[in-house]
Amino acid sequence: MTDWQPPRPFVYTPLHGVGGLVLPNLCRSLGINEFSSVAAQEKPDPDFPTVKFPNPEEAGALDLAIETADQEGKTLIVANDPDADRFAVAEKVE
Repeated sequence: MTDWQPPRPFVYTPLHGVGGLVLPNLCRSLGINEFSSVAAQEKPDPDFPTVKFPNPEEAGALDLAIETADQEGKTLIVANDPDADRFAVAEKVE
């Protein structure tokens, strides 16, 4: 058996997709509670109003997540694309 530990606090963005309906509950069920979501991108919205293109690897897609992380003093960002079949992690390195 391994010594599992939850990740450090992170900011999550589903980029207006369905991941926001699943990942927060999944995390909580695993005892991962130290995370917050990008409020403007939490709910599914097929118009993707806060990004030019809603894939986490696209330039600018994580801008709001980065702003949120900076405001909250977090260095870790987790993101899904809108249909939640891709997962991305970004870490601020100083």
